[in-house]
Amino acid sequence: VKVRIQIGGAEGGSTNPIEVTKKLLREEGITGMYKGLSAGLTRQVFYTGARLGLYDMFTEAAQVPGEKMPFWKTTACALTAGGIAAVIGNPADLSLIRMQ
Repeated sequence: VKVRIQIGGAEGGSTNPIEVTKKLLREEGITGMYKGLSAGLTRQVFYTGARLGLYDMFTEAAQVPGEKMPFWKTTACALTAGGIAAVIGNPADLSLIRMQ
């Protein structure tokens, strides 16, 4: 509904959420409410899976047995995992934007 309100505002249509929802349900049915959900879920699976998996790999490699890992190492592992995961999840994110 949020995207439809944004499109409606840009095209001079209604920006009332209730009116937009009524029109959406009338024209597309209940399935219109879930348009774009598959791309959003795909993005989450790729991005979150990569981020968590890479973080575990990086922290295992950086860990010195018997010592607590310093904050800077944890931060470096998290930043690196997040950056690489963003690159991996980018194609799914692009498809999400284009489906809207």
